[in-house]
Amino acid sequence: MKMNLLTSERQIMYIAGYRGSGSARLCSMLEHCLDMECIDLDANGGHTSGPGKIYKTVATDTGGINSPLIYMVRDGRDVIVSSYIGRDPFRGTVKNEDGAGRHGPIVRTVARLMSRLSFSLFMRKRAADWVRHVKTWTGRQPDVIVRFEDMCSVPEETLKSLLLRIDISVSPEVIEEAVKQDRELVGHAPVINGGKAVSWRDYFTVRDSLYFREKTGDLLKMFGYDI
Repeated sequence: MKMNLLTSERQIMYIAGYRGSGSARLCSMLEHCLDMECIDLDANGGHTSGPGKIYKTVATDTGGINSPLIYMVRDGRDVIVSSYIGRDPFRGTVKNEDGAGRHGPIVRTVARLMSRLSFSLFMRKRAADWVRHVKTWTGRQPDVIVRFEDMCSVPEETLKSLLLRIDISVSPEVIEEAVKQDRELVGHAPVINGGKAVSWRDYFTVRDSLYFREKTGDLLKMFGYDI
């Protein structure tokens, strides 16, 4: 049986994360665990009335946010790739965007180079924005910082640890149900991010990797990501 164990003063919580960080998945699992409604604060245009809400936000200028605050972090390279793919969910990897073999070698080469250029420009625009987002939200001293990769590899342990950090007790059975539901949703719901932790390697050239490392290396190391 699920129970909303937040006290009357804490029947609202917040989840922040850069677009493509996987915060929608975390929000969905907490929604199941706590029997609370998850609301996109940015799309909704503000808070709604009544308790029992989990507010999810991407914006860094969101006001009126109190504790508990959860920040979702993910390897910035995967975040960039996820955001890039999100513009067109049918986009293939850069390595594979060279046609289906029906075009001549020159056409395929040009298409591949244009695809690489498109991603490289996108990545350079987003790298600084990702750094700003992470620094802004972590500067607000969130109650818990959750790594997307941990949520994928050890979801039960990650959820249990998160809930304990904000003084909420949920039965192991309910947590298992939430994880099972998440696995069923991945790949079927467009808002659910099922990206793999190594997907950035299919997009980043050596030059892209060096650029991103130069701009974000300190943050990557801070959160335990290989550079």
